[in-house]
Amino acid sequence: MVLRYVVTGAPGAGKTVLVDQLHARGYPIVREAATDVIAELQAQGCAQPWIRDGFCDRITARQHTRRRAPVPVGARVQFHDRSVLCTLALARYLGHRVPRSLTAEVDDVVRSRVFDPVVFLVRPLGFVHPTAARRISYEDSLVFEAVHEAVYREHGFTLLEVPPASPTVRADLVETWLSGRPGARKNRPRPPERAAPRRPTEFAAAGSADREDERVTHPDPHRSAAVSGDPAVTVRPAGDQDWPAVWRIVAEVVAEQETFPYDPAMSEADARSMWLVPAPGRTTVAVRDGRVLGTANMYANRSGPGSHIASGSFMVATPARGRGVGRALVEDALVWATGQGFAGMQFNAVVEGNTAAERLYADLGFTVIGTVPGTFASPTRGRVGLHVMFRPLP
Repeated sequence: MVLRYVVTGAPGAGKTVLVDQLHARGYPIVREAATDVIAELQAQGCAQPWIRDGFCDRITARQHTRRRAPVPVGARVQFHDRSVLCTLALARYLGHRVPRSLTAEVDDVVRSRVFDPVVFLVRPLGFVHPTAARRISYEDSLVFEAVHEAVYREHGFTLLEVPPASPTVRADLVETWLSGRPGARKNRPRPPERAAPRRPTEFAAAGSADREDERVTHPDPHRSAAVSGDPAVTVRPAGDQDWPAVWRIVAEVVAEQETFPYDPAMSEADARSMWLVPAPGRTTVAVRDGRVLGTANMYANRSGPGSHIASGSFMVATPARGRGVGRALVEDALVWATGQGFAGMQFNAVVEGNTAAERLYADLGFTVIGTVPGTFASPTRGRVGLHVMFRPLP
């Protein structure tokens, strides 16, 4: 018996990249039908196929054919890049009449239990890159995602969230979960160079892990991001409406216990009091397409005789790291500090070995004044030092 798993998610969430990653690991897959139908109709001169009569019928017919294609001999698991239930969600989102062919196909799939009752829901990365087949804003993609969730739950499926992360990490998470399903075991040999997957209990939190692994692959994510740039990222003062998104970032970063000496058991109320600094200090958010990707605060480093030196703290959500968000936040803080008349900016506790921060700060003119050894207990590297870094301001 072949276990067929649907992989779904909002446009631009990285769903197809994940499916391709699983395919590269030896799993048979079924490609998404909608993107192929859109490409074919656009090649025929139809710029917006989704407004054309019969659009959902075409997708349904293609999905029907593909799901009935033979599965490779010996395969125990097959991944489907969307299913006909996604087409039903598409029809509802577009406000189209649901055609009889679509209703019949959905009924057949559900009644015949074609797919495993667990569906992998790939969560958004925080942005959407437009393509010829994907002309949707990030905000609208979240609405579309909610329609998908409703449709799958309405038909009795359980959604297993795949958090924002690299394709490799996401594929590891899927395989980790599959390892607990007896019928899915030994679907394919595991290549010897693969790292051991996480335990199933870590599935939900994995989006905040693997920073060290990412550094090995991308030794200086901030520097490369600055070269490529992202003009869509803007930094603005944080408002009350931003706190839920800021709290998610703060909670994630603090829980990692790799970059900030804050108590991981910190309550939301304590975090809010700590992070939202009062005037004349300032708290900011980095935003792209309406999505908060990072946050910072800045203030006088000390009171009284030390009040002429500024300081600040910076946090970036996991899926936005390596995209220039941290650089934008630090550069904005430097502009603010200069405008406020501070003579310099000092960072009091830069964790030794946090290479992304060390290199970014050095690139922006900071130098290490000294390192207090063994003052930060990293859960992965043991006791490491804390740097004091400083940069004079004009």
